[in-house]
Amino acid sequence: MYRNVVSFSRKGKQIVWESTWDKNGNRINIESEITPYLMYEDHTCTDKTYMSMYGKPLKKLEFPTSYDRSEWIKSARGIPLFETLSPVNQYLLNKYSGKEREEAFTKNKFKVYFLDLEIQVDGCFPDADFAEYPINVISLIDSLTNNVHVWAYKSDISKYFSKEKILDITKKAKSEDTSIKKIIIHTFDNELNMLNNFLDFWANDPPDVVTRMEYKSIRYGLFNKSTI
Repeated sequence: MYRNVVSFSRKGKQIVWESTWDKNGNRINIESEITPYLMYEDHTCTDKTYMSMYGKPLKKLEFPTSYDRSEWIKSARGIPLFETLSPVNQYLLNKYSGKEREEAFTKNKFKVYFLDLEIQVDGCFPDADFAEYPINVISLIDSLTNNVHVWAYKSDISKYFSKEKILDITKKAKSEDTSIKKIIIHTFDNELNMLNNFLDFWANDPPDVVTRMEYKSIRYGLFNKSTI
């Protein structure tokens, strides 16, 4: 199974970048060159390799890039065209068609980040378009490691994230989800350093899926107004 696929043109060639796994289950990225193609009806074609659903012979035409294919299509008005798939769909069809039914196709798990951000407010509900208030806490659960990561900054952070409090919240979190292992706290003296560290963490170990955190014991135990 693949985790993500994108396609782009580079130096006159069509490139596909696939995020997947190797045979040992390690997350890897694969870069491949592909040749975008299409089929079109050609009544003069004697080769019966490709036939349309109407029983007409088709001729396969390949292009260096999807842009070149698009330009040819513009000049081919009136000609019945087939298989004008996007480069990504063409790549996936050629590589994985039929394999989605195999057990090995789904043996590797996606890395899901359950994310929650909190901001410091001053008696009002903030407008996200203006970002007038600083982010002071970021929480994240990694579905593969089952660890909870918390980024925070505050001068008296030790008071709020004491070992006793972390153990108490971990216990409550495990009552919701027994797979949760531990809570890891990353503390900083200002918002910029905290955000830079969070972005570094994300870039070094990016997720496949991002969704909202739903663990109430973690969200409300660590991040409610009476705590932070």
